[in-house]
Amino acid sequence: MTEKIGDEAEALRRGTPTGAVLVVEVSQTTLHFDRATKAEIYAASGIEDYWIVNLAERQLEVRRRPMPEPASRTGFRYMDVQLLTPDQSVAALAKPQAGIQVVSLLPPIV
Repeated sequence: MTEKIGDEAEALRRGTPTGAVLVVEVSQTTLHFDRATKAEIYAASGIEDYWIVNLAERQLEVRRRPMPEPASRTGFRYMDVQLLTPDQSVAALAKPQAGIQVVSLLPPIV
């Protein structure tokens, strides 16, 4: 059976990313995968700032402070998870003076 790109086994087999100061996922149908598997992989890689633009719920999920978690598959998780609504703003840890309106990351409502 051929594995699809984006499945859990493939993500774990590819290894861990390095060097990014911010990772932003835009997600609607893969929320569970992004929140669980990808978050653990990025935390294990020491990515300090992991954001999920959650299209289904029109919010931004900000994950920060990777820490050891023996119960996870990678041995890491994010300590802080913050849910932001369209009327809020956020700044990347790497550029705290540059605020971004959450609404600007979301598609317009039609």
